Amino acid sequence: MAVATGRVTSQVLLASVLPCGYFKDVGACLQLAAGALQVSGDLPGGNRRTSPLLLIGGRLVYEHLFLPWLGLHAHLTVSGVPLRTTVVAGGAVVWVTSLVSSELAAGAVVRF
Repeated sequence: MAVATGRVTSQVLLASVLPCGYFKDVGACLQLAAGALQVSGDLPGGNRRTSPLLLIGGRLVYEHLFLPWLGLHAHLTVSGVPLRTTVVAGGAVVWVTSLVSSELAAGAVVRF
């Protein structure tokens, strides 16, 4: 993000545990993720800070094999973010961690 006199950047590192249950092609998972959010300010008096990041939520999964070794995988994840972080640059709030995080993904499944 650009601010009046420089830039503010962020990086996220997460590790997740996803215990899942399946019935035929459909599954449901509990998501627990923990990690760190690092924010760096490239501006006068800027610095780098790291804060904890925690996600708790669920995932709906669809996976179908068209062939014994090839198929489709899709999932939707929605998580709550109980620990919020506020980034301030130049005395102004430039970003606040959202209360909810979501992810929608699709891909191919290849089994060996």
